[in-house]
Amino acid sequence: MLYAGWLVSCYNPETKNTIFKGPFCMINLAQNCAKDLKKQYTSVKIYHLVYENNNQV
Repeated sequence: MLYAGWLVSCYNPETKNTIFKGPFCMINLAQNCAKDLKKQYTSVKIYHLVYENNNQV
């Protein structure tokens, strides 16, 4: 069984850490999250992930 999802990442320049949010089941949820994160973080990206039996492919 394959599962698809979207993951959002952003970079926090203060702590020098990359933060991941998700996975989201729908692209518009990931886009809304990314839009909110762009207000306070830099380098916001959306990744499309495919999982098989909950293991990343």
